[in-house]
Amino acid sequence: MGADAEQPAQDLISHMITAEDEDGDGMSDALVRDNVKTFLLAGHETVATSLTFLMDLLARNPGIQREVAAEIDEVVDGDTPSREERRDLEYTTAAFRESLRLYPPIHSISREPTESIQLGDYEVPEGSMVTVSAWVPHRDPRWWETPETFDPDRWMGETRDRPEFAYFPFGGGPHVCIGRHFARMEAKIILSQFLGNFEFRTDSLEAPDLQPGFTTQPGKAIELELRERR
Repeated sequence: MGADAEQPAQDLISHMITAEDEDGDGMSDALVRDNVKTFLLAGHETVATSLTFLMDLLARNPGIQREVAAEIDEVVDGDTPSREERRDLEYTTAAFRESLRLYPPIHSISREPTESIQLGDYEVPEGSMVTVSAWVPHRDPRWWETPETFDPDRWMGETRDRPEFAYFPFGGGPHVCIGRHFARMEAKIILSQFLGNFEFRTDSLEAPDLQPGFTTQPGKAIELELRERR
């Protein structure tokens, strides 16, 4: 093959099409299709929920909203940020990360140990269902200063030492959310399109009540006013 030979594609579908198990068998067309549907549908719901809470946080914190909008104005040339522009949206990314800390879209994850293990003072038998809530470590004052405060600056060049799983909005380990990069990309594109043209306003300064469900949901509709910026 020549030096200019085409490199293998790195997108998700290409990886699934070329994937093989230990026996050399690939994924069927039906399995690829079902995984793509799960990837897209699950990703859209959780991103929509995350953006709902982020927009509400920005409306209740207009100073932070102005900083995010100013960065978008400076970085993005047009309505949709390019890959390079998305990489440069550092404060916007920090605001999204902070909203995921306060309102993780998947509030808890479950795992089943394949063998009995010892966790601190507790023995967890094989086959037990272990559920971990992201909400608890995300607001633990041992790991976060003023944990109830929406503060994107805590993600700007921070070096604070904290456990790896003090923050896990996308889960972790070998079963970490496959759509995490897609979610970040989608969130920055949508937020850039909104804040490039509008500002969010609200009459409420109170955090929304929450309703338990598969995803973190507000107890009632979050109503915001959109005003044209330009």
